[in-house]
Amino acid sequence: MTPAPDHSGDTPRGRARFVDGRLLLLAAGGALLLLRLAALVGSVSNRVPLAGDEPVYDAVAHNLLGGLGYTYRGEPWLFKPPGWPATLAGIYAVFGEGRRTVVLFQGLFDAGTIVLAAWLAWRIFRSRAAAVAAFLLVACWPPFFRESRLEQTEPLHMFSLTVMLAVFVRFAQRPTWRVAFVMGVCAGLAALVRPTGLVSAFALAVGWLLLDHEGARPHARKLLAAALGVALVLAPWTLRNAAVFHAFVPLSTGAGEQFYTGSILETDGFWVHAHFEQSRAAVMEREEQRLGRPPDPLEADRALLRAGIENWRSAPVRSLTISLKRFWRLCFVSFERSDRIWLRWSFLASLVALYALALPAGIAGMRRRGRGWPLAGVLLIVVVWNVATTTVLYTNSRYFEPIRPLLLILAADPLARLLTRRPGAPGAG
Repeated sequence: MTPAPDHSGDTPRGRARFVDGRLLLLAAGGALLLLRLAALVGSVSNRVPLAGDEPVYDAVAHNLLGGLGYTYRGEPWLFKPPGWPATLAGIYAVFGEGRRTVVLFQGLFDAGTIVLAAWLAWRIFRSRAAAVAAFLLVACWPPFFRESRLEQTEPLHMFSLTVMLAVFVRFAQRPTWRVAFVMGVCAGLAALVRPTGLVSAFALAVGWLLLDHEGARPHARKLLAAALGVALVLAPWTLRNAAVFHAFVPLSTGAGEQFYTGSILETDGFWVHAHFEQSRAAVMEREEQRLGRPPDPLEADRALLRAGIENWRSAPVRSLTISLKRFWRLCFVSFERSDRIWLRWSFLASLVALYALALPAGIAGMRRRGRGWPLAGVLLIVVVWNVATTTVLYTNSRYFEPIRPLLLILAADPLARLLTRRPGAPGAG
């Protein structure tokens, strides 16, 4: 049911009030973004040593700047695609090194995600209240702030996915060959930051074709332009890998290692550094004996994949139990066991509330027909597909955070309706 048109803004006074209200929202949003950015930069110190994957990204970035190419420890590197190390090298070259400098850019990536999330909520739900709710939810979500204090891929990956999603929404609402090509370019760039960018792009296309099949059918051919955009972006990196490793590798290797890490029975699927290094060395020793020489990166990753499959075959019930635990860690544990128990349980309650708001909105998008609503269903398909494909790997909530904005966008409309007590008709607001 379409709501009755509102003509209250047709008068000069009404139009002026509308413009003033919009300017006030923009000013308040800009002030919040600046405050968040300042708090983010002020919360870190250049004296804090690099940890986790940070030293690896830092080393690869320095090798790029030093003319050594995309290498790590003197060898061509393939374990991660070049999006973040190349970005980090660019930051170092132009603005200098230091955690605060990098975190400034992480905050800017976040700001782009926040603004696009608000725009997406408005385009999907046609509600200014939903747009404001999405803006605040993404801006204030604690794990995003935590991840942006690190020199890792999450903020850039989240921003690149949100850009791709914004272009997709523009394409789904007004399909043209040009926008389809731009969408493919954005998908390729997202995949160069983290390979799962292509997972999300695939889910977007499938969800659009399934949920809006009447509107999508005449324009399905235009997805070929999107595929061309992806191929052109990935071509230089693919050719480099073919020249260096003599194999077709459009993104990176490492899926076998991730799968193996999550399959280790002795650690219950957790990453335990000492045990992992020991067990990985045993797998590599066996592979070297089989080949008669040290394995190259691709052969090493395939060997780890086979070892992970063997772990599953040796204990299928235990492996299934570990997979369920990985699902739990991915979707419901944003703070680790070492954090305060009250913090972990409080945030678990927040996650349950988020799912309680977002999942019904996405399911409604699968059922309803009307302006914008099928796109809500597509967002839910992307989330579910990411969870299904990620759970088979070594998993923690950090892998989920880049797609969390999709759930926050879905939750924005029902939350806005609860707060403003307006009906949930498609296009209301």
